[in-house]
Amino acid sequence: MSDPIPLFDGWHWFDIVFVAVRVAWLVFALRDLFVHPERFPLSNPLLTTGAIGLTAAWLSACCLVPLVCYFSPRLRRWSPILELSLITPLMMFLAANESAFDLYQLPVFSVGYFCFRKRDVPLYLPAVLGIPALAGAVYGYPLETIADELINNAIMFVIGVCFRVMISAHATIREQNRTLENYSRQIERLTAEEERNRIAGELHDTVGHAFTSTILGMEAIHCQMDPSSAQARSLKQLAEFARTGYADVRRHIHQIATVEDDRRWSAVWRGYPANSASTRTPASRSV
Repeated sequence: MSDPIPLFDGWHWFDIVFVAVRVAWLVFALRDLFVHPERFPLSNPLLTTGAIGLTAAWLSACCLVPLVCYFSPRLRRWSPILELSLITPLMMFLAANESAFDLYQLPVFSVGYFCFRKRDVPLYLPAVLGIPALAGAVYGYPLETIADELINNAIMFVIGVCFRVMISAHATIREQNRTLENYSRQIERLTAEEERNRIAGELHDTVGHAFTSTILGMEAIHCQMDPSSAQARSLKQLAEFARTGYADVRRHIHQIATVEDDRRWSAVWRGYPANSASTRTPASRSV
């Protein structure tokens, strides 16, 4: 299944299609109401008065009110109840014309689509099927017609429930993928930290020790030489160059090591003789 289209936060691509279908359902129903008003009885045994404007307003409410509740997290669970509460009186009013049963199929699909919990399915299915059965009994439709409508509505309801199950499964998979991506980023971060710590350890064990040994050796030799000689001055200059390189290595180790390891390496470096001022104190010549 493809990923959701990021048009609106939290919307699945089918939500966009669902809104478009409901709006199209309202547009065509209003068109039929105003172009072919003879299809919509303005008086019947249930309501003795009626008007095209009232019917149009009721149709609009049937389309928009459940839709607004569906996209509201706090009101979402009331969407199927509002759908049935609004469509039932309209269905009973318009059922004198058999074409009204076709108008009822999209709300039936919507009720199935609005079933967010499994226990909602056996709760709303009898209500969905009972409305056309009651309308058919009131207006005296043949049993064959009523049975056909019940089968059609049951199919539409099941299709709506299937779409809800599919989208819920997709949301679960998307959440699991997000969790796996977070784990993957954490593993990459830990791997990078481990690699930096390994490099810092190798620098400490190899280059740091080499600089330390070199500096101590040159200090020892310098202490045995005449400080005023040219060789002693050159050796002292080389020792200072070694200390500078030693400081650069130490700085790089602090940069690549993590905070915890940086504290540990700082304690280690402070314990090195080459990092102590005592190495610069001339020793006795009688070594």
